[in-house]
Amino acid sequence: KPLKNNTLMTPLINVLFSLSSCKTPKTNHKLQLKMKSYNKPLLSAATTILAHIATSDATFPLKKPDIRYSPWQELNSTSQEVAETKLGYIPITWNVHGLADIEDNGWWQLTQDEAQGATQLGWDEATWDCFIDHYGSYDWSELVEYNISDAYEALGWNESSWNGDSEYPPSEAKWWDQLSDEEQSAANQVCYFLDNWDDIDMNPNDGIFPHPKPDFRYVPWDELSDDIKDTAKTALGYDESTWDNIGTYYLESNVFGNLNSTEKEGALDIGFYSHTWDCFLNHYSAYFWSSFHGELKLAVETLGWIEASWNEDEGSSPPATQYTLWDDLTQDEKDAATRLCYFKETWDSSRSVAPQSASQNNSAHGGISSVLYISVAVVWTFFSV
Repeated sequence: KPLKNNTLMTPLINVLFSLSSCKTPKTNHKLQLKMKSYNKPLLSAATTILAHIATSDATFPLKKPDIRYSPWQELNSTSQEVAETKLGYIPITWNVHGLADIEDNGWWQLTQDEAQGATQLGWDEATWDCFIDHYGSYDWSELVEYNISDAYEALGWNESSWNGDSEYPPSEAKWWDQLSDEEQSAANQVCYFLDNWDDIDMNPNDGIFPHPKPDFRYVPWDELSDDIKDTAKTALGYDESTWDNIGTYYLESNVFGNLNSTEKEGALDIGFYSHTWDCFLNHYSAYFWSSFHGELKLAVETLGWIEASWNEDEGSSPPATQYTLWDDLTQDEKDAATRLCYFKETWDSSRSVAPQSASQNNSAHGGISSVLYISVAVVWTFFSV
């Protein structure tokens, strides 16, 4: 299932995926275990929905707390201090929705200090539960009671899937632009929109890549600061060899959302986050084809990929660009590779050896001998899984 962000993967399923050659499922902070609210005080529908009806806009049931959709660098110093000291945000986790641990919690799960901080920044129970929690901490019966279930049903949810007892709806595998008009309208009713559905990156970026380049990742091991080196080693399992040979470490074949909690925390500590990890380290190689859309899909198609070759279907082969060095790419292909956060050094270091018949037949995969085919398949599986 092509989930962008599936945090419900059990350890057993993760093991099965690690042992297979199929693409790793996407991860999505929206897919969290629906917590049973045994100690949650009962809220009236008027409190959760109607209290803000007078100040709601045409899109959402409540007034949008604009501060949460302003980049960290645009917040005043007081707001930054409150967000950091009381809610646990840092610039990176503020600038990408869904990264901060506190956003997994409903209002009823906040400590007194956290609730006070949220109030100082303009939230109350109703706006927090809608725009931050999206009612994810509610039981299905509570969604029904507060007239919220209709929106989730329009997105394909039912009580069984909400409780994790059956498969999640197809909408959870989609980016905002892939949702139907009806699905987008339903998502609006639980306070989703483009920015928080797609976890838009608000970190400052003046480079040529779609996300800020993590320059520290390209510093040799023996030149790293002691702090980064220690975290990379203890939390992420790097050593000098796996750090200096980019793309050879198994962890980089996974998406950020499927890292365990220690690995995520370590990645954040040294400066990675979901977008930079998936782009600069994984280059989206663990994404399912159906997860591509827009300019990202255009990029992989420009590099010659089609669904069959991406999925490694029997009889399909990687495109010729998989064997082409950077200097031999067309400008369009270089632009596409840049969209996937490649540059000359990382692109060239990850190229496979071209099959002998490729140059003879002007085709990347025509007439490959069985021995060469197996060798190339093994190399490609290593880099793409």
